[in-house]
Amino acid sequence: MHPEIFNGRTLSEVLLIKKYEKSGLSKSLSIDYKQKLLNYMEADKPFINNDLTLNDLSQAIGVSKHHMSQIINEHFNMGFYDFINKHRVEEAVKILENPRVELNITETAYQCGFNNKVSFYKAFKKFTGTVPTNYLKRSIAH
Repeated sequence: MHPEIFNGRTLSEVLLIKKYEKSGLSKSLSIDYKQKLLNYMEADKPFINNDLTLNDLSQAIGVSKHHMSQIINEHFNMGFYDFINKHRVEEAVKILENPRVELNITETAYQCGFNNKVSFYKAFKKFTGTVPTNYLKRSIAH
């Protein structure tokens, strides 16, 4: 009825904005927390803890779990578990591509914080487009 409310945004973007309009987290503070989160993920690699929770992450950054969820949703367009699994898969790729590391695929999965091989394969395929065994075959071929 009022297409101007979209202002060039998709419906999902508008709904996300509407969802968080009363959260009290300013845009500039949200950006600061996003950067702090990225620095923490890179430096401390909390995702290798297979019991990591949204609460753990929010405490480490110093923000409420609701704001942490908002930051992940707004800045990365994914939920907490996808955000964590994406980092785990990126770590797995580093391990699989490193010729000096002699871990098999299952060991790599556990090393990166996954609880089981099935979850690892599903997440790996979601974020790389292929399963780990095929990824390894292509990596070795190059």
